[in-house]
Amino acid sequence: MRRTADATTMADAQRRSGSARGGARASGTLNKNYSRHSQAYASAPHPRRPAANRSGNHAAITRFKVHSSFTTKETMDVGTGLSHNIQAGGGHFTGHHQAQTSEWFPEWKSRLRRARIVVVVYSAKYRANYSEALHMEAGAIIEMYRAGEIYLYIWDPGQNDATAIRANLQDRATAMGDVAGWLSFVKSCERRVRAARMAARPRRCLQATPFKPGDIVYSQCKWSTKHSTYGTVPAGGRGKVTGPDSQGRPGRVSVQWDGYGAKMDIYLTMISRTPGVPTLPGGYKIGDTVYSKYEQGPDKNGTVSVGGRGEVLGLATDGDSTCVCVQWEGYGVPLGLPLWQLRPDGN
Repeated sequence: MRRTADATTMADAQRRSGSARGGARASGTLNKNYSRHSQAYASAPHPRRPAANRSGNHAAITRFKVHSSFTTKETMDVGTGLSHNIQAGGGHFTGHHQAQTSEWFPEWKSRLRRARIVVVVYSAKYRANYSEALHMEAGAIIEMYRAGEIYLYIWDPGQNDATAIRANLQDRATAMGDVAGWLSFVKSCERRVRAARMAARPRRCLQATPFKPGDIVYSQCKWSTKHSTYGTVPAGGRGKVTGPDSQGRPGRVSVQWDGYGAKMDIYLTMISRTPGVPTLPGGYKIGDTVYSKYEQGPDKNGTVSVGGRGEVLGLATDGDSTCVCVQWEGYGVPLGLPLWQLRPDGN
């Protein structure tokens, strides 16, 4: 047999526990944290497997694509071990990802959509360096995982070596590692990622073209009157710059909008010298109804549940071209959210 003594011991342990082919392999012992998940998926076919191969004749299956998500801080040894053991386990590794240019995420996501299995390198470095880029990857992975389109392997190099990946691939295991723990970690980092994005806003805004008092500008967002008695500022609404931000904050100016009863401090990214309604990313239009894929909160502004409904107001305040500004029903303030957290229908 090709497998090591440890792998054989693991398979025996899985069979004795009634959860064969589902759990993570780690030093010859069953991952108790995920034995229940393993039982739920042990008999499931691989996503997108050709119908002719659903009988369980694994030898007839051609190489399947295995995608991955990991921090760029990871060591070369980890990357090499990942690649080698995916290949040795019968998978086709999608390769290391390109530098994070403007085309990085679409390319990464296109590889994800062609994959059958995704390995998340859930290492100490991953947790310590969790970034907006990793959060975008996690969101796309979770969406496909919940839709039943991929199988998810969570690998912590600090707990298991890369041969665990190979052994699980050879057994056609439908899950590996602490999937529930990783999902919980991603959810817990939502606020941290959002706070980091907010903290970066002044740096982005300072790069915008400066405005001077008297300049005519046009709003890039609809400003709701839900918590205001001063009136309405529609997307594309006309206003005049009256001076710097009233609190001296960088990247903002004070604007008096036509028909609005007070001056408004506003980010430079939310105004334009060009008349008209802004073009939004993802093909969205101002006023479109969207639904949340993930929970937001609870916090002092309320809660947005999965499937919660909201209205697209315009561009996100930080000027991020992958985000739009949404006012959710039952939530006190608008949120700038990445497109992958939204869906255009309630299904």
